[in-house]
Amino acid sequence: MAKQEAAPEANKQKVEAIEPTMTFNLFVGNLNFSKSAPELKMGISDVFAKNDLAVVDVRIGVSRKFGYVDFESAEDLEKALELTGLKVFGNEIKQGKTKGEDSKKRSRCKNTIGKNLPYKVTQEELEEVFEDAMQIRLVSKDGKSKGITYVECKTEADAEKTL
Repeated sequence: MAKQEAAPEANKQKVEAIEPTMTFNLFVGNLNFSKSAPELKMGISDVFAKNDLAVVDVRIGVSRKFGYVDFESAEDLEKALELTGLKVFGNEIKQGKTKGEDSKKRSRCKNTIGKNLPYKVTQEELEEVFEDAMQIRLVSKDGKSKGITYVECKTEADAEKTL
């Protein structure tokens, strides 16, 4: 039997935390998809540069029909939004603000999952424990518990209490 060698220890690299930077993104649509992604990036950068706007990055969607432009400042983003009738490779681009963290309504979780429950636990026992729950679903197969339950609560605070 051949002697197995121990696996080499993984190289550990020190990773410094990077401060998250604020990004100012603009959605651009109606791009000329017959052009390559690099051509579209260059064309979009040039259009905004001609209007004295500092573009940090341009990302093009897989279909090449849309993209995202990152600006250095909120002022540049607002100026870009005010520009109308911009054309890139013959197509008038449509532009709008992206849905960032501040514009998203965070979905608050009101559901919890219980795992590693005894297989003999019943729906009634769970209803006693989670009396504030709107709905309790006990995962079972062929009438036998699998030791997992889903608990839907009325509020996020109720869900926190179940934890």
